[in-house]
Amino acid sequence: MNESSVRITAVRHHFVDNVRFWSMFAVIAIHCMGIFAVFGDEKKPFIDFAVTWIKFATIGFFLVSGFLLGKGIETSTPLAYLYRRCRKVFLPWLVWYSVMAGVLIATDLVHHRIHLLPAIPFLHLLKARLIYCLFDTAFWFVPNLLLSFGILLLFRRYIDRLWFGGVLLAINFFYVVNLYTRWVSASHTEAMLGFVFYLWLGIYLYRHRVKFEQWAATIPIRADGSPGSSI
Repeated sequence: MNESSVRITAVRHHFVDNVRFWSMFAVIAIHCMGIFAVFGDEKKPFIDFAVTWIKFATIGFFLVSGFLLGKGIETSTPLAYLYRRCRKVFLPWLVWYSVMAGVLIATDLVHHRIHLLPAIPFLHLLKARLIYCLFDTAFWFVPNLLLSFGILLLFRRYIDRLWFGGVLLAINFFYVVNLYTRWVSASHTEAMLGFVFYLWLGIYLYRHRVKFEQWAATIPIRADGSPGSSI
C-alpha cells in the first residue's frame, strides 16, 4: 500500500463523530425521560413531546454506519468488510449479551423463580430470557445493524439505483403505518427491516458526497452559524 492510499484510508470525517455524539446523547436522554413518571400522569404529554424531538438518535447511527459502510466497501471486498464488522462488533456483543442473559437466569435461580429440573420449563424460561435480551434491551441494535449490512451487501449491485432506495423506503413506511394499524409488533426494537433505508441512504450519500457537499455549500449561513441569509 503506497503513502497516498494510507492517507486516503486514514481520513476522518468529523461530522461522523458529531452525529455519533449527539445520537448517543439523545439515546441516553430518551431512556432518562422515565424519571418524569414519578411526577404523575400529567407529565406524560411533556415526555411524549420531548422524546419526539430526540428520536433521531437511532436513525443517526444508521446513517453514519451507512456512510462508513460506503467507504469500507470501496477499500475492501464486501465479505471482508462484513467479516471485520462481525469480528469487531458482533463478537463483543455476543459476549455481553450472554453475560446479561446469564445474570437474569442466575437471578431467577437464586430467587427460586425457576429450577433446573424439570428441564422443559427451564428451557422455556431460557428461551424467554434470550428473546427478552434480544428485543427488549439495548442489545437489539447490533443484530439489526448486521442484518441491514447483510441485506445491502447481498443487493449491492443495486445500491446506486434510486428505485432500490424507494423499495427500502416503502418498507420503512410500512413500519410507520404499523404504529397505528398494529399488523405486527410496533416496537422499534423488532422492526428488523425498518432501518435498512437509512443505512442505504448513508451509503448513497457517501457515493455522491461531492455533489452533496456542493449542495450543502450553497446553503447560506448567518454570522451566528445558523441557516439564513448569507454573511
